[in-house]
Amino acid sequence: MRALRFAAPILLGILIGATLITVHMGRQIEQLMYTVRVLNEELTAANRELESARDSLSDQRLQVVRGIKVDVRLPDELTSYEERSVRLEIEKTVKGWLQPLHGQDVKALRFPVVPQIIDGRDVDVDGKVYRLQTRIVYIGEEIIVYVEGKPERSSVPIT
Repeated sequence: MRALRFAAPILLGILIGATLITVHMGRQIEQLMYTVRVLNEELTAANRELESARDSLSDQRLQVVRGIKVDVRLPDELTSYEERSVRLEIEKTVKGWLQPLHGQDVKALRFPVVPQIIDGRDVDVDGKVYRLQTRIVYIGEEIIVYVEGKPERSSVPIT
């Protein structure tokens, strides 16, 4: 009985320590998974830009679209994890929509095309739907798009 009295606090300490280590490791794993997703997205974009650059070298007279950059503004009510996930998914989706513009002659592109592709479309992220609105578009060798994503109360995403 006396040995049990001394062993109980030790066992309790071990259990509490194991729980805290599990929570800490879970956070680190979540952060690493997010980093891997971001790096994979950047690698995919870099590969697309490299392929586009190789194609444009054959005809240097033309100024062609080589890259697409998307900047997303979101409401302040999101947690940092939700904001990063939503931002990453919206950037990925918008880049996918604008992918057909890669390699096209910049002078031949019409400015209204980009907002027409993006404005009013919805993106579903983890069950929440965000309606997109284009704020600023720069068309050059790199298309830069500033997009605002507003959460919709109840709607079905349009893809």
